[in-house]
Amino acid sequence: MKFRHTLFFRLLTLFVSLFSVGLILTLLVFLPIGRNLVTDIKSREMEPVLRSMNRLVQDYILGVIDENAMNRVIVSQSDANRSQLIIVNTEGIVIYATRPIRSETSHDQPGMIDEIDYTNRISAITAELLSNRSVNQMFTATGHDFESLVVGEPIIINQKLVGAVAMILPAYEITSTLNGLIRVLILTMLAVIFLMAIPIYFFSKIFTRPINKMVHVAQGMGMGNFDLRADVKDQGELGQLGRSLNQLSSDLSQTINDVAIERDRLMKLVESMGDGILSFDATGKVQTINPAFYQVVGSDEGNRHALSILDDPKIQDPIRRSLDQENMDFLYTHLDRILRITLRPILDENKVLVGSVGLFRDVTESERLDQLRKDYVANVSHELRTPLTAIKGLIDPLHDGLIRDDEKRKEYYALILKETARLTRLINDLLELSRLQSTNQGFERRDFDLNPFLTDIKEKYRSLAQEKGIDLQLTIPESPSPYLGNEDRMDQVLTVLLDNAFKFTPMNGNVEIKLDSQPTHYTLIVQDTGTGIDPVDLPYIFDRFYTVDKARSAKSTGLGLSIAKEILTHLGESIRVESTLEQGTSFIIKLNKPSP
Repeated sequence: MKFRHTLFFRLLTLFVSLFSVGLILTLLVFLPIGRNLVTDIKSREMEPVLRSMNRLVQDYILGVIDENAMNRVIVSQSDANRSQLIIVNTEGIVIYATRPIRSETSHDQPGMIDEIDYTNRISAITAELLSNRSVNQMFTATGHDFESLVVGEPIIINQKLVGAVAMILPAYEITSTLNGLIRVLILTMLAVIFLMAIPIYFFSKIFTRPINKMVHVAQGMGMGNFDLRADVKDQGELGQLGRSLNQLSSDLSQTINDVAIERDRLMKLVESMGDGILSFDATGKVQTINPAFYQVVGSDEGNRHALSILDDPKIQDPIRRSLDQENMDFLYTHLDRILRITLRPILDENKVLVGSVGLFRDVTESERLDQLRKDYVANVSHELRTPLTAIKGLIDPLHDGLIRDDEKRKEYYALILKETARLTRLINDLLELSRLQSTNQGFERRDFDLNPFLTDIKEKYRSLAQEKGIDLQLTIPESPSPYLGNEDRMDQVLTVLLDNAFKFTPMNGNVEIKLDSQPTHYTLIVQDTGTGIDPVDLPYIFDRFYTVDKARSAKSTGLGLSIAKEILTHLGESIRVESTLEQGTSFIIKLNKPSP
């Protein structure tokens, strides 16, 4: 800040200006009254001299002193007072005068005039003097602009008027004295200004020190430093201002701290979101990106290529429209992903657009599940319609009496029974899965040994294995394998897994049930040497309604593995799958051992 713009400089300038104005006003007031004051002073100085000269003239008339003595005294006093002494007789004629009066406009010498006709010049004054009256006044000589001060009195001897004596002082003597007084006054005022400048300087420094401190505090606040405090010792307005500034600094510090906390909380929330977040300014420039955005678009964090999708007109146009204060929601396919993009404009408190924010959500899985549900509805509808159509096709000829042969009718009844069983199985699976998924309650548990349990399972499937030409094997520990669980539900799980194993294992293949005991759990494996599962299908194998082999969906409802996983989840156990195409599949179940 320039010095001339500071409060200190302005205060100093104000004080100097006030004193200067005071000096000028003093001079303006003193000039008119000062002249009268000096004139009065001069006349008072001349009066005792005039009385002394009057007595001197009287002594001369009475013969007390001679003319030479009188002349010496009169000339001496006249020179000392820079005035002229004149004596007039009773007829008003000047009979004695010291030196001629010079005017200020004389060409002989500045401030002088040539001799003047005293009779014409002071006739009015002598008339008053000879009237036995004293005179003290200013007068101007006839025909001249020369002004003089005249002080006179009559000469009275033995109560008889014998003449008059007067002293004449030129006005320039008064002016000279007045100018001297003015010079003294100016010098005095300048000295006062100079002497006052020192305390004024220190007073201004003291007065502006707390203000400068407040300026320093305010500047610190502007730079984010809210620890500075202003001086609040003063009890007046400056102290109140300092306290207000300190309170403002404290409040701003708290407010900014709260805003920073909220900002950090919001940023943590944005960063922890699983959906991608982008914010744009009013020009469409990207301002904020959260880490999830890179994951959503299938790119490494920090990869600039992730933003390349914004160059697609299918996204650019919605962004532009969102900056025109439109709400945008649309699906966008990027690589192998389906993204749901939501764009919303951001307005300030005055409803002025400041940018927009975009939410990028990977809905590939939800869209897949939605499509899966649609496929399932279609499949279930087809599965329900197929047996019903078959049943209707078999019942109609029976109802119409077209089938008369008993053997043929039995064949029709057998087909109807088969389709009814298929329909019942489908409905039961749907009800079972729905019941499992609609309750959080676990199953009733009891202790049983897994070794004999698995042996019974093998015996149940022995005939089916022989029928299909599949080698069914069982591997269990030699020692007992106690387990706390639900035997019926475990039977249901293994039934699903073995049904799948036999369904997809060709003749001369192998299906093995293997139980391995670990320190804290059992590992139960159902392994086959069947066709295997495509890696693309593996992540969805436990989804309900999902069938790997669409061509063989008529043999399956697509709900078995979903039911098996739900049962194990309710038992507190887990299941996973490993598979290689054309080599086989292994379902691996982890069963927790009971606490000792």
